[in-house]
Amino acid sequence: MAQTIFDKNFTGIQKEQHANGKPKYEVNVIKGKKQGLEKFWYANGRLHIQTNYVDDLEDGVWNQWYESGKLKLEAHYKQGREHGSFTQWYEDGQMRVQSNFVEGKKQGEETAWNKDGSIKYKTTYLDGQEVK
Repeated sequence: MAQTIFDKNFTGIQKEQHANGKPKYEVNVIKGKKQGLEKFWYANGRLHIQTNYVDDLEDGVWNQWYESGKLKLEAHYKQGREHGSFTQWYEDGQMRVQSNFVEGKKQGEETAWNKDGSIKYKTTYLDGQEVK
């Protein structure tokens, strides 16, 4: 998603709509900084992406959905960096990738699966570097 730069004095809700009138984008801004939930929608009205901001930095759960409404990705952020579990699914609900981040770097085991559920790979990370 494109990063929107706000005037440092802007306070309010920034909104955009699709050509069909349904919501496309919404975020609360206080003194030029994103605060609270930022949401993007598909033209069909279903939620596409939702993340939380604190002082213009992603903080909390970051979710992305398929256009069908099924969850595609869930990541966790702390002060603008990935921190915590990262999980991605295929549209049928089969897990695709599971990993963990600590202060923006992959940490621990990462597992990826094929669509049929078989393991595609397993690898281990230490401070963002693959070790196994």
